[in-house]
Amino acid sequence: MERQKSFAELPDSHKDVDEYVKDLTENIRLIQERAKVLQHHSYGDPEPEIEKGEWIIVKRFPPPKKLELAWIGPYQVIQKTGDREYYVRSPLGAERTVHSQDIKIVPGVSKTGALDAIATDLGLRLPREVLKKKGKGKGLKFLVRWYGLPDHKTTWMTKKDIQDSEAFQQFMKQL
Repeated sequence: MERQKSFAELPDSHKDVDEYVKDLTENIRLIQERAKVLQHHSYGDPEPEIEKGEWIIVKRFPPPKKLELAWIGPYQVIQKTGDREYYVRSPLGAERTVHSQDIKIVPGVSKTGALDAIATDLGLRLPREVLKKKGKGKGLKFLVRWYGLPDHKTTWMTKKDIQDSEAFQQFMKQL
């Protein structure tokens, strides 16, 4: 690119002035294009459109150490709370608000799929469904189907062991 002319080098003739204005206009156009590119890169890509019920992963904060995972989740979007903020819930019931720049959408994941993966990966026992109850008083037990286990691997559990789960809450509403 040519070196910019200083005021001392301004053209004397009318023809030179027209050429100088053309050069100046072209330089302004190039500067504006570069500013658009820089603005795009400094703010990142356009924010993804995230709908209620979608599954996402969230950037870990504070930033992870070398061998830790940088993204955690999955979380399900409960609602949009601001222009770029979302209220989300983990399959285990933890809730938080996250900024859209800290979100990645996980395509093709259902709640059951997400919980099956979490239960299997972490070795957790998460109740998927309470099928029925038996007994009375202190002997009251509930038959539970678990995430991450085949459907035939059900177990009888006490109320104390599962009362905080979403599956138990749904079962009690049906009674």
